[in-house]
Amino acid sequence: QPPPVHDLPVAVRDALGAFYSVLGVTLFAPILGGLFLPKAGRVAAMIAMGVGVATLFTTQELLKDPATLAWLAARGLAWITASFVGLTLSTLAYLGVAAIRRD
Repeated sequence: QPPPVHDLPVAVRDALGAFYSVLGVTLFAPILGGLFLPKAGRVAAMIAMGVGVATLFTTQELLKDPATLAWLAARGLAWITASFVGLTLSTLAYLGVAAIRRD
């Protein structure tokens, strides 16, 4: 059964947010890495995409737990989002593979 009409904008907003989170996490590091470190190649791009998506989904699940949110807030890290963690680890994965594959 479809959601009620008054809930539709929230569902659409959540769907767009999820779409752009996945899009950003999968493409940010490979595109910038391809521009600045082209010798890293496809392997670095694919690994960065996989790490980013896995981290995004894992972090989204972790941030649903109130205990995790309280732990982050107590340390001044309440601003951390799943997208930020995914982008960060995706970029680090790309840079790590690029450093290993340097000729």
